[in-house]
Amino acid sequence: MHRKGGTLAESSPLTIIETLPFLAIGSFVFLVICAFSFISNLAFLPSFAASTTIEFMSSFVAAGLFVKNGGSEPESLPRQLQKMEENLEALNEWAELLHKARNNDEIIKHTLDALEHTLGFEFTAFGLVKRNSIKIEAYRGYHPFPEDLQEVPLDGSGITVKAVNTGDIICVKDVRKHQEYLPASLAIRSELAVPIKTKKRVVGVLNVEMEEVNGFDRADVRLLETLASHVAVALKRVETRKKVETTQKQLQKLEEALEALNEWVQVLDDTENVKEIFKHTLDALEHTLGFEFIIIGLKDEEAIKVKEYRGFNPFLSGFQTLPLNGQGVIVKTVNTGKTILVKDVRNYPNYLSFSPGIKSELAVPIKTRKNTLGIIDVQSSKRNGFDRADVRLLETLASHVAVALKRVEKGGKFVSLHELDELRDNFLAMAAHEINTPLTVIKSKAELLLKNSDLVLTAEQKEEIHRLLESVDRLARIVEDFRRISKFRGNTIQVEKKEHLLADTVEKALATFKDTLLEEGIHIIKAIQKPLWVRYDEDLLLQVIQNLLENAIDYAEEEVWIREWEEEGKAWLSIRDDGPGIPEEEQERIFDPFYRVEKERYREDRLFGGTGLGLTICKRIMDAHGGEIQVSSTLGEGTTFTIWLPKRTGVV
Repeated sequence: MHRKGGTLAESSPLTIIETLPFLAIGSFVFLVICAFSFISNLAFLPSFAASTTIEFMSSFVAAGLFVKNGGSEPESLPRQLQKMEENLEALNEWAELLHKARNNDEIIKHTLDALEHTLGFEFTAFGLVKRNSIKIEAYRGYHPFPEDLQEVPLDGSGITVKAVNTGDIICVKDVRKHQEYLPASLAIRSELAVPIKTKKRVVGVLNVEMEEVNGFDRADVRLLETLASHVAVALKRVETRKKVETTQKQLQKLEEALEALNEWVQVLDDTENVKEIFKHTLDALEHTLGFEFIIIGLKDEEAIKVKEYRGFNPFLSGFQTLPLNGQGVIVKTVNTGKTILVKDVRNYPNYLSFSPGIKSELAVPIKTRKNTLGIIDVQSSKRNGFDRADVRLLETLASHVAVALKRVEKGGKFVSLHELDELRDNFLAMAAHEINTPLTVIKSKAELLLKNSDLVLTAEQKEEIHRLLESVDRLARIVEDFRRISKFRGNTIQVEKKEHLLADTVEKALATFKDTLLEEGIHIIKAIQKPLWVRYDEDLLLQVIQNLLENAIDYAEEEVWIREWEEEGKAWLSIRDDGPGIPEEEQERIFDPFYRVEKERYREDRLFGGTGLGLTICKRIMDAHGGEIQVSSTLGEGTTFTIWLPKRTGVV
């Protein structure tokens, strides 16, 4: 199939009278575009209509120039009008398909179909920018497409390279006269390369070629430019969807890791010997976290001794003991006390291979503040088998293992509580910091996606991003619990008491949940006998009330009751829900760190989730005020948390 059109030669200007018919026809085209915009109900058309009309009007005037100046193959104006109407209709159809594309493969296929079947181009290619090169993802018409041109460097020659580097449309009338032309076929005589670009960068290129000299006219240029802009939007939309999906997976992984973290705190606390510690750790690494090859080793004075392993079949006997003056990732990790991530073992100097199939490795030291005790090492048969989330997860688990090993080492009952608290505080502080850093990045990027005016997001995509932000906020609350418990453990809480109206503090706490209460249809019922003025640290007490309200809203079916009263020289505040209640045998333990009611631990309908630290924090704040927190609950009827503070000034 061949296409021929007018040339791009310059010509003398038309008179005003001569341009009037073309301007009138252009106005008609504008009305056609608006009609299509209304019928198709496509988001991009209203803003696109005016600029496209101007382009088409320019094309009409250009067509007049061809007629006036004796163009090689002038078309009648009715035929040009019909051609533009057909192109416009086709553009609407392809734009809608691109808008619905789920991945890059669909975008590429739709684009090449449009170029070949609808617009009639015989030789077409679709290229995407890959760091320092352009990779031709797909092509049509070439038999075959030259292998040396399927990926060309950006610092090389070629029409597509020039289009990408400059961001300009390149139209070559006769490739035989162009020094940078790279022949994909000896029969080609003209080429048109149109960059695919977003607001900030060029992401790809559309390239079409013809066997005729001067094979492309102004209409072809404008049509491909418009199509390229739709392709750019589609590519950006797919990229955004991938980022959202990837971020959601990362958040899900973090949530699951935190869930497993709570379990392991309790499991390792009950472990009685080193062998059990290693077994539980291997089970977590293999079955819960899904690692393929695992090694756990302990350090002595001269070497690292491999104590347990999984996945290696068999494990090489020569690697059971690794001298500290030897080579390898494990040895270096223990000697430096720092985590080492090797994405591709081929690039690691003097790499010590435990198995021929290993392609990436992650080694994390088991250490206290002063000493490195051993190593957790995981390996993968895939390159780039580990990411930063894996690093943080293993570092967190290694901290737990270090605490457990020190406890067992000192005989369980005779362990120094001060030292154990110090180890745990270090872990909590580290976990809070390491998890909070990626959360901040994820939240900022998600908010930018919503605010980016260049992106046309569907309602479904916006909903996904909002759910993503809710997950980030939930994890941020968990991280804040880690920070607070780390700060409160072993330290006297600094309380700055001032006179406050208790009802005002309650209202401040309720304001935090205003939107949630409306969305969930939960009613707040307040019973206040009289205004109660009490001395307390409002920032700290606000944390307590917010935590109790959060729990109540989490489990309430329809209503939450808040009651204030004065009795026996104390100011009392109770918060009651109509949820499932807490078993009597578990009520005594709910203020213990990391403890949560077993039956409710995996509820998927919880709004906020938790770590088992919130009530512990509440208890310590109330103790610091000289007050108390109590719980009463009946299964099937709900739960009431009650706090009291000294009412009389001067009572501590």
